Amino acid sequence: LLTKDNTVYYYNGGWKDAKNKNEIFKTTYSGIDGIRRVINEKQRRLDASINKNKEGRDGLMLLIKPGKEASYKNVVAVLDEVTINIVKKYAVVKLSGEETEFLKNKEE
Repeated sequence: LLTKDNTVYYYNGGWKDAKNKNEIFKTTYSGIDGIRRVINEKQRRLDASINKNKEGRDGLMLLIKPGKEASYKNVVAVLDEVTINIVKKYAVVKLSGEETEFLKNKEE
């Protein structure tokens, strides 16, 4: 979830589960400590579970969801990370109503 002030929120799996478990995390666009680290950690976990998931890191599906306050520059930054990290499955999609409400509450 991309929003203003160069902020990225992320979660794994479905929104409702992540929200209920309070597993929505905040990061930045920084290459070392930001979204690149998040993508790399997820790829490593998928590779480690290759016996369960034959695709490994190639099975990662990254959904990029820019909010109204996200800048074009930030969307491009995430797309750059997709290329750098060789994420083979990704999409830029709209936020759900619940995600929009979440960002609205975080921005206030």
